[in-house]
Amino acid sequence: MDTNKKSSPFLNKVRSTIRVSYYSIRTEQVYVDWIPACADDESEVNGVGDR
Repeated sequence: MDTNKKSSPFLNKVRSTIRVSYYSIRTEQVYVDWIPACADDESEVNGVGDR
């Protein structure tokens, strides 16, 4: 796991929300890995990174 990439305030909030909801550590890891991947895909589709 790349901890530098995964230390944003938003992902920290996701982690704490998942932990409070008693999800497994593996679920937390998958969500934290999945969210940036989806955000990257979305920005490519919408042309956000073209500047």
